Amino acid sequence: MSSYVPTSIDQTSDRPKKKRATSPTSLQRESLSRLLNRDPLKPLHIPPPPSTTSTSPAPPPEFVTHVQGSSAGAGSGEFHVYKAARRREYDRLAAMDAESVREREMSEFEARREGFRREDEEKTAKNRARRMKKKKVRGKGDKMEEEEGVNAAQNGARPESSGGTDPDGNGVKADVKKDEEGCVPPPPWTLTTRYKAKQKRNRRITTGQ
Repeated sequence: MSSYVPTSIDQTSDRPKKKRATSPTSLQRESLSRLLNRDPLKPLHIPPPPSTTSTSPAPPPEFVTHVQGSSAGAGSGEFHVYKAARRREYDRLAAMDAESVREREMSEFEARREGFRREDEEKTAKNRARRMKKKKVRGKGDKMEEEEGVNAAQNGARPESSGGTDPDGNGVKADVKKDEEGCVPPPPWTLTTRYKAKQKRNRRITTGQ
């Protein structure tokens, strides 16, 4: 008695092999095996990802099998066809409303962004003009100082100092004139106060108080 040999194992059988229910793991394994066994020099076509921002419904089918005639909806058997058509129409209207809302929001966003960009450009231009004005004024001041220094060097005159000089023209400041020892003489009121205090002390010693 011959044993049973499955068609998937028997190599001599001409019967078509039965297709088994494929799982996601087996499908991924088959796709990877086909990808690894293909020619590496041949370019690989990768389809673009579907657009997730589009809310438009699926395109209508090429062939419509359920065509309603003049007596549509007369029988209870066509009620599910009517419900499906109504659902598709509602989906289409909802997609149109959502698309209009999205376009209006995008236009408002673009208008706000353009306004902010214009304000930033105006503020930047104003600050740039202010900086250029300050730089120009500073450059004029430096140029005038350089011209004064050149003129003073050519004329052989010393630049005037903040403090005044004595009438003799010795170049010594009158308010801080120093003596020969290099000490600043005390003011007159200080000498008068010291003299009075010394006389008072001598008077006390003489009278014995």
